[in-house]
Amino acid sequence: MSDSKLAPQYRCHKQVRALKLTDITRNLDTGQVTLTPEDKSHAPFDAPPGWYERFHGSDNDTGYFVQYEDGFASWSPTEPFEDGYSLLPDDERDGLTFKSPLDIAELARGVAGAARFFADGAVGKPGLFDREEAAIMADFVRGNPDAPVEAMFIHLGLQKRYPRTEPNTADRFVLGLFHAAASAAIKFEAERAAEEAAAQAKPEPSGRWPGEGAMQPSDPVFAPTGFSPR
Repeated sequence: MSDSKLAPQYRCHKQVRALKLTDITRNLDTGQVTLTPEDKSHAPFDAPPGWYERFHGSDNDTGYFVQYEDGFASWSPTEPFEDGYSLLPDDERDGLTFKSPLDIAELARGVAGAARFFADGAVGKPGLFDREEAAIMADFVRGNPDAPVEAMFIHLGLQKRYPRTEPNTADRFVLGLFHAAASAAIKFEAERAAEEAAAQAKPEPSGRWPGEGAMQPSDPVFAPTGFSPR
């Protein structure tokens, strides 16, 4: 690049999913590569096909497994990755964050995410409704328990002003499980509330501890009372 004319500068604004790696093992017989994340809440997993060809690390720097929004997986050395990316706060992440208490929308969103991953053949990242979309649909299910799944999807489109689209088979599968999970959770909440109300309204057992008199032997029915007939 000429000193007299520098190329324009760009700022990276991508969001990626990434795991720092501690070990990379390649099976020489099968060619399969197993990646071990530093975060022990993630189990070791098989690298996608072609990933190892993009790996240029060493024992001193096993780097990061990086997956982009389009599903493409690559490798990044540690220092450039950590200089260029920072971990998003929980409330800004698109992934599931199980908080206490876990609300119905997020529960149903998690079920739908797993359904999408299954429908996509367990490849790439599971597509998820964002939190606002999940809340809109869960509120609709609560207010319209007998409405069909399609009505929930149409309501979402109207609220968000999305173009009208026809869901395909996979979409209907995902939407159906979201609806089922939301309905089941709403029913569970109602039944638990009724159970707790019934327990609070239950009368206390009749009779109380009679005190020390309960420990004294009672007189026989025909015990002498001091009365002498004449």
